[in-house]
Amino acid sequence: MRRRDLIAGIAGAAVLGGGAIGALGLSGDDQPDRTQEAVALAGIEATGSTGGTLKVPIPDRPTFLDIFATTCRSCQRQMPELRAAHDRLSDEVAFVSVTPESESAVDDTTVAEWWDVYDGNWQIVRDETRQLVIHYSLATPTGVLFDADGRVHWQDTGSKTESEIVEAVRSNLPE
Repeated sequence: MRRRDLIAGIAGAAVLGGGAIGALGLSGDDQPDRTQEAVALAGIEATGSTGGTLKVPIPDRPTFLDIFATTCRSCQRQMPELRAAHDRLSDEVAFVSVTPESESAVDDTTVAEWWDVYDGNWQIVRDETRQLVIHYSLATPTGVLFDADGRVHWQDTGSKTESEIVEAVRSNLPE
């Protein structure tokens, strides 16, 4: 490969990455100043989740949103960390996990079984139209922290440890 082609490829990747960041509205400090109106999503009946319809983010309550897929190995590895963080933070913030998988691809029973295998015990919903997933994520897993007014205070993609999740919540929510 010629040097000129390599430089052009790197420049193109930088432009694409910058465009993706701009499309998401992320600033250099990874703390976007965006507000999300609550969106009604279909709940999945599973351990710790009631099914029915759930507004996300939960109105008037800080919400930690976990975007995941049952086919995502990083999401599977992160579940024990999420569970431990949930156990430590459940009095401070509501946890909601969102799957963009369509019901025709992965039905509710399969998601609920996956949830049990990985010991999920909080609300789980399906974003069939992918409106939240497209708005906040290019990949799974992604975590998004909302305050009680629906403002985003933190967002990051990739697996997180329990301590990283706890630190993100406690250091980014206003008192």
